[in-house]
Amino acid sequence: MKSTRANSQLIAVVLVFLAAASGLAANNSKFPSPFPGQSDQQSVNIANASLVAMGGEEAWNTTRYISWKFFGGRLHVWDKWTGNHRMESENGEGDQIVSLININRWDGRIFKNGVEVSNPEELATLLNSAFRSWNNDTYWMFMPYKLLDPGVTLKYLGEGPMEDGRIADILQLTFEDVGDTPDNRYEVFVAKDTGLIEQWTHWTRFDDPEPRFTNAWASWQQFGSIMLATNKGRDRDWSIHVYDTLPETVFTNPAPAFQQ
Repeated sequence: MKSTRANSQLIAVVLVFLAAASGLAANNSKFPSPFPGQSDQQSVNIANASLVAMGGEEAWNTTRYISWKFFGGRLHVWDKWTGNHRMESENGEGDQIVSLININRWDGRIFKNGVEVSNPEELATLLNSAFRSWNNDTYWMFMPYKLLDPGVTLKYLGEGPMEDGRIADILQLTFEDVGDTPDNRYEVFVAKDTGLIEQWTHWTRFDDPEPRFTNAWASWQQFGSIMLATNKGRDRDWSIHVYDTLPETVFTNPAPAFQQ
């Protein structure tokens, strides 16, 4: 495998989780466009300029393989072109879980401690959990690339200081029938001096009087042709890599991904 740094039968089940829940799932190799008329033009212009600062639409589309660890924990490996995705994690009982799913088809296989899960009810539960983790963890990883996703409404709130004192354009993000938590509200701070999102504030519900958190979105680095933030708080190493090639076994073999 080349890094540019930093058969058991397939069991089909009906997932509790709906395919429409993920903005990245339906068309994850393309950078989507907003529905006209929902977001104000100034917000759209700032979002597009931020995309350019991160490498641009073509760079995002031509990047194929990305791996990362969510706050240093769950390992994700994603083939953006095919939708194949691998997650290695540990459940609350200490079981080692390997999820081999396809986010376009919304199906997959689950292995617990190296043994494929075949019980339909348990499989459905674990697949649903895997897709929910996918939704959550990819948003924390790729949020700046998703400002113009269908179902996202942007509103320009003006300029304001970030916690480090620098000035940013502030965009409000709200959602309509998107993801597991459509009532969320975010404010993202696009730094005037870099054009990159360098801070965000999160409300669990749109009308909550106080935010749940404000975090840095910092330490941007080049990975292949794209820029990604490596610091999202908590002082954890996300172990981000972009690959030109990966063996297909990464997405079919439950053995540890990078020891195959």
